[in-house]
Formats: sequence, structure tokens, C-alpha cells
Amino acid sequence: FMSIEEQLINYFRENFVADVDSNTALIESGLIDSMGVMELVEYLERSFGVEMDMDDLTVDRFGTITSIKQLITEKQGAA
Repeated sequence: FMSIEEQLINYFRENFVADVDSNTALIESGLIDSMGVMELVEYLERSFGVEMDMDDLTVDRFGTITSIKQLITEKQGAA
């Protein structure tokens, strides 16, 4: 069983061939663009059973693996 963080790191390794860690600036570094964010949202909703709102799609929320993990955890808690 992989943690949320490990699953996200694997996702970026597999889909973006990027070696990221918890604090890599995903959007600001140009690693993911708006299309990448939409693909990521689909993956998160599928993998973690959460639903993202337009309000969630910010650089703050999707900026790092740590912030994405926090968002998933909040969504799962609210479910």
C-alpha cells in the first residue's frame, strides 16, 4: 500500500518523466501546464474517489505534492 504522497510521486515519474519530491514546484517550474492539471484532476478523482471544484484548481492547491496531498486528505475527510 502506497501513501498518497508516493502515489503522486509515481504519477509524475510515469506521466512526466520527472523526478519530483514533496516540495517540487509543479506549476511554477513549468512541469505541468493547464492540460497537465486537468489530467492530474482526472487521475486524482479516479484514484482517490474525490471530486475537485473549480475553486480547488489554484497554484496554491496544485503547486506541490504536499499541497495536493493536503487537498486530497481534506476532500476525503469531507466525504
